[in-house]
Amino acid sequence: MKVFENLIKLTSLLLIANTIVGCSKSTDEDKVGDTQFCLDDVPITGLSTTQRSSEINTCLAKMDGVTSRRANLIRCASGFMIEGLADPTKIIEIGDKLSNTNGQDPTTALMGILVFKSQGASETVPDAEDKAFAQKTFNYCNSTGSSGYLMISSIANMATVIASIAGGDITAGITNLVNNPSELANASAEVIGATATAAYQTSCANNSDSNTEICTQLGAAINSSGGDMTAIGNSLLATWNASNPTP
Repeated sequence: MKVFENLIKLTSLLLIANTIVGCSKSTDEDKVGDTQFCLDDVPITGLSTTQRSSEINTCLAKMDGVTSRRANLIRCASGFMIEGLADPTKIIEIGDKLSNTNGQDPTTALMGILVFKSQGASETVPDAEDKAFAQKTFNYCNSTGSSGYLMISSIANMATVIASIAGGDITAGITNLVNNPSELANASAEVIGATATAAYQTSCANNSDSNTEICTQLGAAINSSGGDMTAIGNSLLATWNASNPTP
């Protein structure tokens, strides 16, 4: 799965960025370099979620106000670091789960792994703080124009919205949103639709290296919904709901 390959690349982004910024003399790039060196010293393993988040955010504060692509690449990657997705054992776990989805739709299976849960009151069920953090990370990834990182962050953003509906369970959240129309369901569908549209435009349209399964789903929803974000989200939810095995 192409998205999984991009997730692995994401974990090496910070090391690559260090090489890039080392040659620059500008003030903003100096701040980016200081941030990179700080992040290099944050342990990948052995920290609690709170400790990891605190240390990474302390590093990111060093480039406050810097809006360059390089700075936002680091912010994009750091969101996944805070969620613990830079841990090599987590990457192995993701690969194992995607190799054996037990009949589950591959996109849904990936969503179950990429839910953001580090910011709220519970590390099991995402809440409003987690949704805000997933959206912020998506925005940073989107601003870089990087198709791979945007696709990963879009899946994480959609997953966090869906998982917040039904106690952290992606499949139950999808079913709930499909079967129980409400103001919350419409708001959730709108976020999913807007996220999916941005991901499709950058990562799928006119991109021969796109992930076929996910891009096909996104494209079908967008093409059938007349540009309405809520309709796009609802179309995707219906597709995923139909593709997953009945509990």
